[in-house]
Amino acid sequence: MPFIILQLIQIIKDDYSTITLERFIKQQPDLSYKLIQFLNKTKRFDVAITSLTQVITLMGRDTLLRWFLVYLYSEASQNPASRTILRLAIKRAERMEADASFVNKDKAYLAGMFSMLSSIFETDIKDLMRHIKMDKDIIALILENKGIFAASLERAKKAEREYLKKVMIHNFEKLNPSEVIYTLEDGGVPIQEDEF
Repeated sequence: MPFIILQLIQIIKDDYSTITLERFIKQQPDLSYKLIQFLNKTKRFDVAITSLTQVITLMGRDTLLRWFLVYLYSEASQNPASRTILRLAIKRAERMEADASFVNKDKAYLAGMFSMLSSIFETDIKDLMRHIKMDKDIIALILENKGIFAASLERAKKAEREYLKKVMIHNFEKLNPSEVIYTLEDGGVPIQEDEF
């Protein structure tokens, strides 16, 4: 499923016709249903839906692109923490979008969302990125942590760490010591046994 969504994102990015986009979405009945359901819940579109073309037109490509990214995180992932990671990814993308110059805002948002894909899928980010052609600035950030968005990504990560630090401290008494040790060891943080 992630690869299907990535292909849809590529179709939008490459500005294919609405007919091509509709044809591809029609091959995924669950996706069509979720799109129509989303549109029906959106109060500003109080209309009876008659076709996927209508859905695509009403949403617009930018909104559709963002919806696919959210769907990629929330529906396609098997990771139980994916809902929380989705909220974190959206916040990161919004921070990076706000940080970017006017001409790079959409690209910065995409970069922020894509920067967290490997957190929820059991695959290497390079494998995912092989299935789509993305802008060179997004690729540089995702694969090498370099380029025009690198500093913005670091600022977003710093804000996330500060927030998570507060959550950890506030809830420290609820944490299981064994799970903390496993997490630290997996992250390469050594535990000094003689200080227990």
